[in-house]
Amino acid sequence: MRKKCKTKDSFILEHYEDVTNTLLGMAKEFLFAKSGVDIGHLLLDQEWHSLNGYDGYNGIYRENKHPYVSVTYHSFKGGETDKFLSSEAIGQLYNLYSKGKPWKSADVMWDHKPLDETHKKLKDQERHYARVAAMNEWAVMFDDFVEHPYLKRKGLLWKSYLKHGIDNYGFFLAAKIEKIATREAVGWQKIYPIGFKKFNTGLSKKGSAIMISGDTRTAYLAEGLADAMTISQCTRASTCAFLDIGNLASVVEAFEDDVELVIVADNDKERLSSNKETKENIGVLTAKAVADKRPKTSVIIPDILREPKVDVNDYYLKYGEQGVKRLLGF
Repeated sequence: MRKKCKTKDSFILEHYEDVTNTLLGMAKEFLFAKSGVDIGHLLLDQEWHSLNGYDGYNGIYRENKHPYVSVTYHSFKGGETDKFLSSEAIGQLYNLYSKGKPWKSADVMWDHKPLDETHKKLKDQERHYARVAAMNEWAVMFDDFVEHPYLKRKGLLWKSYLKHGIDNYGFFLAAKIEKIATREAVGWQKIYPIGFKKFNTGLSKKGSAIMISGDTRTAYLAEGLADAMTISQCTRASTCAFLDIGNLASVVEAFEDDVELVIVADNDKERLSSNKETKENIGVLTAKAVADKRPKTSVIIPDILREPKVDVNDYYLKYGEQGVKRLLGF
């Protein structure tokens, strides 16, 4: 009879493939359920990360290949403030294994323990100082006109609400993120020439967005900055970028009840669901579900024949300013 592993490390080494597959499934299900983030393919290594990572020093995407096993695990952060704590999850699997209980992916669910009050206060304090540091960084970014490759590729003009600079990842443009209810600045989003995006540490997206003032009482909501800028540039409408689909509901809730909202959804016709077997248009489905719960809220879905994924900027690049105006009813 095979002896049981006496330590967590030996358990991981002996059952590496099963542990990896189980943890990947748990991480994906947990993060997708909490924030709608599709984290794609992950590796269990010195930390959880995507297979295709951005190399800021060389300005390229490259595959991260690590054939060895490490027993040091770090938190994987996804979405707003939800964290998949891989070390805790591994401990949970090892406890089940030690007790002779089923522990593989088909049999186990992630038991995420809530933070105790002391831990929560420390986390809140960390986020506060991180936000202060982020806004200090925002204050020293450059606000003069530049031609940025990302905007040029998107057919967009530089605007006064943008800033720019250079950091370890390269030449970025940045936009300020605000709480909708109070218009308090809570952070920023940086975008680099190839489209790589980065949020500041400590950012809480809930109820926050990139706000672009306009001439309309109706507010047009789009997921990304380029989409919101497209609507603003073509129509002069009030727009906001709600940052990711998991944040849409909290953004809609943050608006006053008498404000009419139009959600211009990302039309991801070919996106696979979290189980990678069926196709579900998460952008459209989420937008419709959110709109159904709030009066004075409608959804517009851009579409281009035979294109698997279409957002309003894609529509603009295909049909121009007049096409966007027709799509939005201007």
